[in-house]
Amino acid sequence: MYKCGTSWLLHCLAAHPEIIAWREFDPYVAALRRDSPRNNPFKRITSIIHTLTGRLDLAHGNHRFFPRSRADAFTEFFLGMGWIPMFGHDSRQKAKALLPQRTEDIPNVADELFAMLEQNFRPERLPKYEPPKFHYTLGNVNFKRSEMIELMQCIYQCDTPRDMPKAFYDYVSNLSTPDTLVAFKAADQIMSLRLLQEDLPKTKLIAVVRDGRDALVSAWKYEALMHDSEAPWGAKFKAQKNLIEFMYTWGVRASAIFQASNEGKLLMIRYEDLHRDFEGTMGKVYDYLGVDSCADTIASVKAITDFEKVSGGRQKGEEAKSVVRKGIVGDWKNELTQQQADLAWRVARRQLLALGYSET
Repeated sequence: MYKCGTSWLLHCLAAHPEIIAWREFDPYVAALRRDSPRNNPFKRITSIIHTLTGRLDLAHGNHRFFPRSRADAFTEFFLGMGWIPMFGHDSRQKAKALLPQRTEDIPNVADELFAMLEQNFRPERLPKYEPPKFHYTLGNVNFKRSEMIELMQCIYQCDTPRDMPKAFYDYVSNLSTPDTLVAFKAADQIMSLRLLQEDLPKTKLIAVVRDGRDALVSAWKYEALMHDSEAPWGAKFKAQKNLIEFMYTWGVRASAIFQASNEGKLLMIRYEDLHRDFEGTMGKVYDYLGVDSCADTIASVKAITDFEKVSGGRQKGEEAKSVVRKGIVGDWKNELTQQQADLAWRVARRQLLALGYSET
């Protein structure tokens, strides 16, 4: 879930010598619109009732998805918002203007996008990705020019937007050597679980959960940071975003994860357990994936993903205006007022208790 440790978990997967990991992107959000309370008055009223009655576990089922237009889906995939995010309003507007009218336009689109990023493509002569050579997450800037063009063409030529997510996952997975375990991250994809299982039935799913109050504080800090840097997902930032809305969203997703875990559809771990018992928690993750989980491997991963290293030398608990923030548990007790803490507990009490969190 969003701001619940997905980046840390992805880095722990990337650091394993048998796994290639790609940075965050949700092709279902790019290709489809979810019928959510924000754009459905009936669902909004229902969500209010669920919130008032404390039954967020009733709010996560039966999600409907509607395909975007093919042009909108391609734009969401590549032109300023998704796999090739452009920071700054002007850059995003320029990127959106590059929408191809035909397949033959795509090579020029790829070149112009990378020129806007001031990035170079990966040399064409390099071989496929091999896990032991990469202990960090990969992204669009790791593509060869031919690969980016092929991926764009693959998405552009899909019969419908509903076909695009599987086409994306299939193509990017095949950039690695055969039989490589490939990890993808999408922090909010629990809401697309049914679609993901339809498209990739053999995929093993992991969800990391965190105390919703800590996630709330982290989200506030992150959204302010993204707003300042003019990121696509920070444009609508409002100071101290509505606490009730966030805790409702967290609670609904927590319920979905908890149910899916009980049904054996995914492995659920807690952010707090990664702090408390890194070795035991990651050992469980690696065993679930069927990769090496010996003590030496986990010790190596722990060293590579250590907070001080990934934060540029800061100690845990040291505040900074950075994507990698404090790296501690329970910071909500320092950041929320008593009134805010009481309200957060009231909204998502059932889910917090179910996941092992207490009121104080």
